[in-house]
Amino acid sequence: MTLKKINFFQKRMILNVANASFLTLHDGVFLAPGFITNVAIERYIYEMLPQPYSDCQIPNDWQTEGFSYLFNLILNSPYQYTQELCLNLCFQEQVVNVCSCNPYDFPFFNGIACQSNPSTFEADTICIKNLTQTFLKGNYLIKKCLPLCPLECNRTGFNPSLSMSQLNGDTLIQYITNNSNLVQDFVTKPINSDNAKNSFVAVNVYYESLSYTYSEEKVACDWICLISNIGGTMGLFMGAGILSLAEIAEVLMEIFFIFKEGTSVNSW
Repeated sequence: MTLKKINFFQKRMILNVANASFLTLHDGVFLAPGFITNVAIERYIYEMLPQPYSDCQIPNDWQTEGFSYLFNLILNSPYQYTQELCLNLCFQEQVVNVCSCNPYDFPFFNGIACQSNPSTFEADTICIKNLTQTFLKGNYLIKKCLPLCPLECNRTGFNPSLSMSQLNGDTLIQYITNNSNLVQDFVTKPINSDNAKNSFVAVNVYYESLSYTYSEEKVACDWICLISNIGGTMGLFMGAGILSLAEIAEVLMEIFFIFKEGTSVNSW
């Protein structure tokens, strides 16, 4: 488990907890200043059966024959393949081709980051906005991206449970005054309980349990089970069994030989 990303967003922090081999794309958990957030996580592993039992196309043995270049691009990277990541790369590739800039800080496509240049900020924003509407509302996602991004049969993730409590600002005042770097942040505001409390974000991340949830799909009824069920149903409702099937075959053979002998006699 690693803390995948922590960044500031509107005076809040975003925490993503994920496996180090996954490139997470979702927003994660918002951490508010002035509070201590406890994040208890539970790990789960889910394995589905490949087609025709489900919609997933990548079997559990990760055979790669016949898959797209986007799949192979992720497979040859340090990150594990997910359909979510593949769809985002499909959109990113379209932005790179149309807008001539890189919309995300991903290690898959090179180029100048979109909206990083003040002279092209407005043009990049309009271009990405138009492509996003086309990507979501049009048939581009279904016709272009989904065929390139098969659904994986293996899924691993974490389910977070949150609890929060307020920080005590009075206990932080002395800590701030004894730290010269922190004191510089209070040049325009006094060091009091409220300001001290709202200047800190605290978080504890831990496993709720050392165990994890493992779910695996199994075939409920194979062809042997199907034949047994058909035979059992015939025996229950029709009184038929294996000997009855043999008798039916014997009757059909007798009818065949009767017609064959009748044809031979008529030919004379």
